[in-house]
Amino acid sequence: MLDFTQLSTVHRTHTIRIKHMTNVKFKKKSLTYLGQPICKKLCISCGENIENNDILMIYEYENIRGSTVNVAVPLSKVRNKKLLSQILLDKGFPFDWKNKEMTDEICEFLSNYTPSSVILLSPQTGWYQSDEGKYCYIIPQKSFGFKYFRVKFVGNNIDTKYINQVGNLENYQKALELCQYSPATILAVGAALAAFCIAPFDFETFGLHFYGKSSTGKSTLSKVAAAVLYNPGKFITWKTTEAGVEEACYNHNGRCVVFDEAKLISKDKTKIASIISDLSYFICSGQTKKRSLAYSVGTGTSVGAWKLVFISTGEFGIIENALSVNHEKDDGEKLRFIDVPAVVSEEYGVFRKLPEGYTSSKELVFDILNLVKKNYGWLGYDFLKKMASELNSDLQMQFRENFKQHIKFFESECSDGKHVGYTERFLSRFAIIYASLMQAMEWQLIPWSKKCIFKAVKEMYYTSLNCIKDDQEILQDGLNRLEKMLNVNNEHYHDLATFSSQEDILRAWGKPNFFGKKNGTYFDWIIPSKTFVSCFTSTKQKELVEEFLEDLIEKNDDGYGLCSLGHNVRKRAIVLDKEKLKKLLSK
Repeated sequence: MLDFTQLSTVHRTHTIRIKHMTNVKFKKKSLTYLGQPICKKLCISCGENIENNDILMIYEYENIRGSTVNVAVPLSKVRNKKLLSQILLDKGFPFDWKNKEMTDEICEFLSNYTPSSVILLSPQTGWYQSDEGKYCYIIPQKSFGFKYFRVKFVGNNIDTKYINQVGNLENYQKALELCQYSPATILAVGAALAAFCIAPFDFETFGLHFYGKSSTGKSTLSKVAAAVLYNPGKFITWKTTEAGVEEACYNHNGRCVVFDEAKLISKDKTKIASIISDLSYFICSGQTKKRSLAYSVGTGTSVGAWKLVFISTGEFGIIENALSVNHEKDDGEKLRFIDVPAVVSEEYGVFRKLPEGYTSSKELVFDILNLVKKNYGWLGYDFLKKMASELNSDLQMQFRENFKQHIKFFESECSDGKHVGYTERFLSRFAIIYASLMQAMEWQLIPWSKKCIFKAVKEMYYTSLNCIKDDQEILQDGLNRLEKMLNVNNEHYHDLATFSSQEDILRAWGKPNFFGKKNGTYFDWIIPSKTFVSCFTSTKQKELVEEFLEDLIEKNDDGYGLCSLGHNVRKRAIVLDKEKLKKLLSK
C-alpha cells in the first residue's frame, strides 16, 4: 500500500522528449503528430487500484465522439504496444488506425511516458475507507471526503454518465411535497438514501419490490427514488442475463439500483419465481463471479463486490407469485427481497389522498414526473456531501450514535417484543430506511416531517410483514400490539362512574387511551376506535380480528362504532370484555 502522505502532489502533465521520436509532441494536454493535433485534453497519470493495489496507467482524453473517457491499463499491458493500441482503439482514441507508423509512434510515446505523481483509482462508485479511517464517496464527476490525496473514478460502465445534477434541489423537493400522501414513495426515496448508508454502517444488502395493479403509480415512485442521484429515465431491466445483473450491481456499488417491471422476465410465472429467487440471492451475496473479460479491460480488475439497495416494481408480489406456482421461499429470501404492497387507495393508487388543488391522480403524477425529469441528482449529492463531512469529522461517533438512535426508536415503536430471528432482521431493514430519512430531514434536505416519515415507513413495514405471514400470524401480530397497549396504559384505566360531568369525561378522553365501566365485579375495556384500529395495521388484520373478537365486542343498535359513555356523551369506541380478552391473549 502506498504511503498516503506521498499522494498530495497534484498530477502535472508536461512535455516529454524521446530522442528517436520526433513526430509526436505532447504539450499542454495536447498530443500532435507531424505538427497536426491528434488528441485534445489528454491527461496521463499513474494510479493504484484501491480494490487490489495494482498499479495502472490512466489515459483521460476526448474520444472520437467528443466525450471525455478514462481508460485504466495495467502496467504489464502498457508495455505491450500492440495490446495498448487495441485497447485505445476500442475506447475511441482519435488517431488514424489505418496509419500504422503513426499508431506505433503514439503507443511508443504513451508506453514511455512517466507521470509526476501516483493517485488512487476506483473502478467503482461508492465508499472507500483509508487506513487512517477517513471516508470518501466516489462518483464519476467528484469524490466526497478526501482532502489530502486524490481519488479518481476509472470505471467504464455506461451507467455512470447518468449520474449528474440537473435543475436544482428546491424543485425536486416540490415533487417530494406532492408525494407526502404516498407512503410507498416515501419508503422508496428512503431506500435510495439508505443505499448510501449500507457500507459505512456495515448493513446487509437488500431489496424492495413494490407491487400493485397497473397504472397505479408504481413507476412514478421508482422514478422519484432514482432521481435521488441520477437520471430517472434510466432503469436496469430484469430481462437480462446473470452477467448483466452482475455488471449492474458492480456498477451501482454504494447506491440504489432500480430494476424495471419484473413481468418482463417471462410470461411464465414459474420461470419468474425461479429467476427472481436466484437473482435476489446472487445480488445480496454482494460478490461477482470471476470473469476473464468482464471487468479486466478498463477497470484493472476481474472480480469485485458491492453493497447496495435495489428496487423493483411489478403487478404481483414476489412471494404471492412464488406460492401460486408452489415455489417455496425460505426465510432468507423474504429478507433479501421484500414485497411491499404499494397501492393504498382504490381511487388514487399509491396515493392515500390528493394534495390540495388536485382533482385526479393522473394530474398529480404528471406534475411529479415533470419536476423529477427536470430536477434530479441533487438530493443524493447533498446527502453524500453532508455524510462524508460527518464521517470525517471529530464528531463522527456522535453522528453514528444519532443514526443508531433513529434505528432503535423505530424498532422499539414497531416491535411487540416477540420479534425473533428473521422477523427481527426484517424489521431492521425498515428501521435503516427510517433512520436515513430522518437524517435527511435533520439536514433539511427533504420536506417531510418526522410524523409523516414515521407514519409512512411504519405503515409500509406492517403491510410488508403481513406478506410473509399466514392468517394466524397476522392476527397474532395485531393482538400482540393490542396486549402491549393494554399493559402500557393499565394505569390510565378509569371507572366512568366516577366522572360527574360531561366536561370531565371529554377532558379525560383526550389524555389516556383506555377507559373502563362497571360490569358486575370486573370492568369492560372501552377503547377509542382510533386507538384500537392502530393496533391492526392492514385490512387483512382488521377482517381477521373482527371475526376473532366477534363475541367479545359489545354492539349497539348502530353497530360497534358509537358507544355511550354516560352523561349523554357518545364517542366512537370499541367495547371489549376485559376478562375474556385476557384469557384469549394468554393462550
